[in-house]
Amino acid sequence: MDDGTGRRPPAWVTDQRSRSLRRHRTPAGAVKDAWRAAIEHQGWVRPEDWWHPAVEALARAVARRQDVRPAGTRLGHARARAGWGIRRTVDDVFALYRRMPFTGPPSRLVRAVVEAWAEVALAPTDVTLCGDPRRGSVTASYLASLLAGVYQLGGEDGPPLSDEFIVLVVDVPAPEGGTGWEPVTLLLDQGAALLPVLPAHALIVTFSPGRVGTLVRRDAALRPLVAKLTAHAGEEGSVVLTAEIPQDVPAAHRLLDRVAAG
Repeated sequence: MDDGTGRRPPAWVTDQRSRSLRRHRTPAGAVKDAWRAAIEHQGWVRPEDWWHPAVEALARAVARRQDVRPAGTRLGHARARAGWGIRRTVDDVFALYRRMPFTGPPSRLVRAVVEAWAEVALAPTDVTLCGDPRRGSVTASYLASLLAGVYQLGGEDGPPLSDEFIVLVVDVPAPEGGTGWEPVTLLLDQGAALLPVLPAHALIVTFSPGRVGTLVRRDAALRPLVAKLTAHAGEEGSVVLTAEIPQDVPAAHRLLDRVAAG
């Protein structure tokens, strides 16, 4: 930058200006700059296509050590409306935390981003995630919620649950340096192919690291969906279909225990 006369200022002036800018940069600005640098390094999106007010909100929440879930929800909505896939959306969040002194983003943030993305991309289906993909723990309350929803769908006078639904299990070992969210993103990334088989309120449960399951409808769209999932899972991954849903809760608990154990 020149001084208006066409002459460049001395190096010490430029250095002083630089130090002044760094000194007055806000913590949120520093977080956003580091995040942008990580995105530029990866090279899969242009910075002008990456920025959004939700980026500012999340950078601010991280810098101030506030609850990141509201900002994560905004980011998930924004990315879905912009046409981002779920894998890129999750990778974006992990890119931020690779520049931070943490092991990775908190699961509550990723869950908020993923559920918000699904709220837009998979509307009108409501998707809820249960469990922590990195720990692979599903508590009794999660399982109870899942089973309650399953048996409410069946009703007392309706057809047997196994005639209408099956449990779809996606098993994808996380690659080295992966996020741990690969099974979730693989499932949700099917988008339009997934919608016809999901109930209105879908629960995606993490049974163990690399293994998630959800209740899906027996529908003509199910076979091509399974074929797509199998193809994308690769040689090391697998897709398991559990065709029978028990007619009582204790037997269903035993089924889920077997699924979790692999």
